[in-house]
Amino acid sequence: MSLVLKVVHRVRSKTKIVSALLPLTLACMLGPRLGAVQNEPRCRNGSGMAGASEVEVSGDRTHIQLECDGVAIEVLVKGNIEFSVDRLEIVDLGQRAYFKVREGKVADARRLDVSRSWSGNLEHRWTVGRKTLDMSEADRSWLRAVVLETLRATGAGVEERVAELLQVSGSESALDEIDHLAGDQVKGLYYREILRQAKLAPDSLASFLGHVKKSVSTDFEIREVLEAVLGAGSNYEEETLGLVLATSTSIDSEFELSRLLGRVAEVYPKDLELPATYFRSMQQMTSDLGVGKVLLAVADRPELSPRELTGVLGSALIVSSDFEKAQLLTSLVRRYSIESSMRPDLNRVLSTFTSEHEKKRVLTTLGRS
Repeated sequence: MSLVLKVVHRVRSKTKIVSALLPLTLACMLGPRLGAVQNEPRCRNGSGMAGASEVEVSGDRTHIQLECDGVAIEVLVKGNIEFSVDRLEIVDLGQRAYFKVREGKVADARRLDVSRSWSGNLEHRWTVGRKTLDMSEADRSWLRAVVLETLRATGAGVEERVAELLQVSGSESALDEIDHLAGDQVKGLYYREILRQAKLAPDSLASFLGHVKKSVSTDFEIREVLEAVLGAGSNYEEETLGLVLATSTSIDSEFELSRLLGRVAEVYPKDLELPATYFRSMQQMTSDLGVGKVLLAVADRPELSPRELTGVLGSALIVSSDFEKAQLLTSLVRRYSIESSMRPDLNRVLSTFTSEHEKKRVLTTLGRS
């Protein structure tokens, strides 16, 4: 079995992305272990290999920069490459594909060129300086480390790696592996795959989201993972939403936060009330457009409870745009009978209007309802 991955990776600040296609094909030939972190190959002096500092994709070529023993390593990949994931070896190449590694300066560089010969056989050419040599066991261990970091840098084989790591010791092994990944986008691939394969109870989900909060700094990726949590399905919807909202405090972008809260309004079970913490999360926002979109998404939920309506009206107080407030209030009063207990909340929102036209629009709609 093999798969072709289409991903874009941003790894730290140096990464330049040229194309969204990463042309790696991963052969799924799994052994009893999947290169779990505790058994990962090492550099020649026994130290671990540093994660990728740059990943650049252009067409069918991928360029990865690594570091081992303080020495820079360049990995150049073209075309479809098949890896034995358990042995961390290259076992096959597609037509015109190659896998090249260079370590050190040009004069005394160690180089590995894996390609197909004219006869069609797979060739590993190992040179040190200008000499072609046989690879020692230390060299082979070094190559396995390079292959492992290539998989980590690109996210290739994420389904197989996560599946095996979950078998080792549940989500803990998979989260430990994420600690070895450098880029938020690759981490996001792993987090979402864990959610796809493992049903996490509230205590495990709390640890999972704590790891996300600690490890991911990109608002887009945090929001993507949290939406995956919402979409994973659970028998603990209320606890899950509470954990999602607690993690959402890591999102600085109001655009991403509004997308998340709008998604919550769409997918949260209609027979459950949106909690007060949901509206408090919204009230941290300052963008009229963002808050307005979220409130309209909430207003579209069927049969809001009096407590939810109160939450909506309270959140409307932070909207400065009379137009946005009028859009929301007219939508509400058309659908709901505003009980006397909620009139003070409605009046407080109306008192913030400076546009008599927009205020009259709301009152006219209220009078007709």
